[in-house]
Amino acid sequence: MSVIDEVIKITSTNGHRCVVVDDEVELLGLFRRMLEKVGFEVYVTDDGAQAVKEHVCAPFDLAIIDWKMPKMHGYDVMVAMDEAPQELPKMVVMTGNSDSLSVPVPVDAFLFKPFTSEELFAAVARAFGKDVG
Repeated sequence: MSVIDEVIKITSTNGHRCVVVDDEVELLGLFRRMLEKVGFEVYVTDDGAQAVKEHVCAPFDLAIIDWKMPKMHGYDVMVAMDEAPQELPKMVVMTGNSDSLSVPVPVDAFLFKPFTSEELFAAVARAFGKDVG
């Protein structure tokens, strides 16, 4: 089964609300198109605080969070989501380097920039416990 097929299977069985938080606004549209294509309802924002507010109102199943952002660091977004009364979504952390990160909550997958669509879908599949290599 291809990685894309695995992700489509995930969205049909494990919920499908996803938030992408990244300060690179031009990437947000790309994320939206790719993730909607495989069945996610996608909320994109460059504002971590807004992502947390949206999670409190309507919890996400998956959060893809850029680690280094100017307004609210990815670490702080993760802490705020963890402190919310809603269940913590599956977490994918994006970073531009592979240095070790001190993360405040369990991370289900990492996505290293720059990435391909195949790497994005593989990270999403890993976040939901799929072994995709």
